[in-house]
Amino acid sequence: MQSLALAYSREDDTAARRLIDRLSEHLRVDPFVADIGPKSVLLASMLDAYPRAGLLLLSDNFLRNPNCVYGITTLLSRRPDVRCLRLSETLVEDEKVSDYYQKLLTELRAEVPPAPEGGLASPLQRYVLRVGELAASAHDWTAQLRTDESLAYGDLLAGDESETVSMLRGYLRASVQQEPSIVELGEDAGAKIVEEGSGSAERSPVDEARTSSVVPKSLLVEQDDDVLEEDPPVLPTDADTQAEAYIKDAWTAYDRGEGDAGLSLLGAGKENLPDHPDVAYNYALMLALHTGLPEPALMELDQLLEEFHDHAGALFLSGELSLLGGDHESAYLDWIQLFDVDPLYPELNYRLGMLILDYLPSRKVEALAHLRRASHEEPANGDARYHYAMLLNQTQGKEKKAIKWLKRAIDASPEHAAAHYALATLLHGRRKLTAARNYYRTAVHLDSSYDTPDNQAAFAQKRKVKSSGSRQDKALARLHGKIRQLETDLEAERAAKTLPVTKSATRSGVGQTVLISGATSGIGRATAVALAADGYRLILLGRRTERLDELRSELYDNYATESIAISVDLSQRASVQSALGNLSPDWQGVDILINNAGKAKGFGPIHEGDYAHWDEMIDVNLHGLLTLTREITPGMVERGRGMVINVCSTAGKEVYPGGNVYCATKHAVDALTYAMRLDLVKHGLRVGQICPAHVEETEFAVVRFDGDRERAKIYEDFQPLRSPDVAAAIRFMVNQPAHVNVLDMVVQGTQQASSTVVDRSGRAQFSSNPLEV
Repeated sequence: MQSLALAYSREDDTAARRLIDRLSEHLRVDPFVADIGPKSVLLASMLDAYPRAGLLLLSDNFLRNPNCVYGITTLLSRRPDVRCLRLSETLVEDEKVSDYYQKLLTELRAEVPPAPEGGLASPLQRYVLRVGELAASAHDWTAQLRTDESLAYGDLLAGDESETVSMLRGYLRASVQQEPSIVELGEDAGAKIVEEGSGSAERSPVDEARTSSVVPKSLLVEQDDDVLEEDPPVLPTDADTQAEAYIKDAWTAYDRGEGDAGLSLLGAGKENLPDHPDVAYNYALMLALHTGLPEPALMELDQLLEEFHDHAGALFLSGELSLLGGDHESAYLDWIQLFDVDPLYPELNYRLGMLILDYLPSRKVEALAHLRRASHEEPANGDARYHYAMLLNQTQGKEKKAIKWLKRAIDASPEHAAAHYALATLLHGRRKLTAARNYYRTAVHLDSSYDTPDNQAAFAQKRKVKSSGSRQDKALARLHGKIRQLETDLEAERAAKTLPVTKSATRSGVGQTVLISGATSGIGRATAVALAADGYRLILLGRRTERLDELRSELYDNYATESIAISVDLSQRASVQSALGNLSPDWQGVDILINNAGKAKGFGPIHEGDYAHWDEMIDVNLHGLLTLTREITPGMVERGRGMVINVCSTAGKEVYPGGNVYCATKHAVDALTYAMRLDLVKHGLRVGQICPAHVEETEFAVVRFDGDRERAKIYEDFQPLRSPDVAAAIRFMVNQPAHVNVLDMVVQGTQQASSTVVDRSGRAQFSSNPLEV
């Protein structure tokens, strides 16, 4: 069937669909739609790569859409086979079009900072520049589009279907003045392009694509006896056009739910276009989305970045997936490299600033610089402004400036409860009590966890105080302490939403010692925070000495927690035995052992597995767990009490393609947990395990991959578990009465049913009041 492009503004979708339905039995109409805003692709760019004839559905909406008209007159001058179809008999006057773009430009300039001189502009800044060009030349390009030769939409649809097709063919034929090239298709399906007058022939991209088992439909050109124009269409000849075809058809298949087909198509594109990084990047992106796992996509990105070191999209995605997998150092290195390549890459500065705050708190000055850029470059990002304000107050003592930026954060994100509460606290310290109370009430309305007795008393309407020992005086004193805490310890303020936790001797864990492996990040770190709040003493095991020391300091500052840090690699049995054997006598009696450390390496099929990856997983997931259990449980048996909790996984309950050895180690943990329970029950020990599914280990904000590709956000379309959720479940197990043993707990997000079955219908319904520990 013959093909035709129909390009139009989103607002004219109804009229466009009516025309498509009219032509559907005679022609295949490929719709090209442009939205208003910086995220939409230009119609001129889309049509430029399209090898067939096309129609522009010209309307008032079309003229008012920058993405429809930018570059379109240049395209029309080069492409006689692209014509205008007037939706209405009359179009809005040139003067009104000019006024519209001048007004739009004024509004955008008031909201968007100017692009840096000599630097890279953001997508939004580039959009403003385009609007400026259109505003300056509105009379010229509107005059070029208003041609008497254009066909009227009503005339085209006046007759029956055959008359419509006949009129359309005549209209398009009349526009073609010369033949740009001739395509000859032989009986053997080999194609060659013969440039007019050259006499030379070469193998076409269609022929090259057919060497693969998977070929994008947009590269296959059918030969018709009766075509819209007298000359056959031009086949795509350059690598960029071929790459666009592979990418477009692959995502079309993915959107239909045919992920395997999309991956096969991109895989063929990688083979046929080994020097085109965008095909490989899209393959890695689709692989991450289709599997829901970071490891296989990271392997693809590593190969891509070996050759194309500065591919911005690949660097951002690699950092995102590394963060998802808990490798914060790799994420930091990827994003720092991307910052050198494109310092204005969308959301880069915000994500990098938050990564440093979460995992590299000693570099707060560096975080401040990135969040400052994010606050200026992404005015809609209220969370960036909130954290920038808090850092200003903490690192530089600029309270007034912090208050200003907190107000800007609220302007951008009116529902940001933490910004309202922080502003209330700072204003109260400056004795602006009425304003402080108003912001506090808004914070409580948005998040009820701020509604505590201490906060109620501190922000209550001021009353006459009878004595210095009144409850209100004490509450105010605590509030002032909170203000000082905000100024000196941003991390503590981020960890607790209300006034500081009382360092009391009546908490449930006082007098008991917990050993946690893998304590420097993710579930292990969140569990340490949760149990510290209950008063437990902690032995923190991990490989990163700096992070262990930072965690110890944080736990002591917030909860007066006694803790010691042991920097050790669990795969080195002798080192583990030596470290535990050298503990002082008062730390030898471990009451609770939490075997949390674990890792997944590689994602290849079993016949392509990497021995080094297998050894790492077996050494940590099994040998490390066994070593700690063997070293700690004899003391528990001797005392006749104790608890062992193994952090397993739903990978210990089911298997999935590519997860062979990792799933095997977690199945072994599942079996060991039950076997340990049988061995130790007669000694009074409790043994259990927790098996979490997908876990979001950081505060995951909107996730944009490659500008406007919303679907490319790993967790954007569903809400997985968070590290504090799993820590809360472990806390529940630990705090059960001595006669209760929770043997096995499987925890999944509400929208996840298995490793591969996930309801990706959105996460907004779970966005408020996330569980905190």
